[in-house]
Amino acid sequence: MEIRLQIADKVYQSLIASGNRVRGSIGLVNPKEGNFNAWKQPVQEREPGMRTIRLAHGKATVSKERARLTLSIERTEIESPYEVIDRESQEASDFMYFAIHNL
Repeated sequence: MEIRLQIADKVYQSLIASGNRVRGSIGLVNPKEGNFNAWKQPVQEREPGMRTIRLAHGKATVSKERARLTLSIERTEIESPYEVIDRESQEASDFMYFAIHNL
């Protein structure tokens, strides 16, 4: 089966320049034609001086501009998720205190 796709110029140029795949979705206009919509790619650049610590249920990141704590706890995994939040946020807080004073 052949399908005719429309691709945005920017996506096409990216395909040609890099030679890599582009992830996205196809929205069919009719059974033989569709539009390709590229998914937004996350920026892989790290800020200078950025430090990260992996936690059991997430990670903490700190740089000169921002501090971030991300936790994801399955309710079925643990009986009391609030204890995990308390423990891991304290661990992240200690890490961030040390990292900020040593940037």
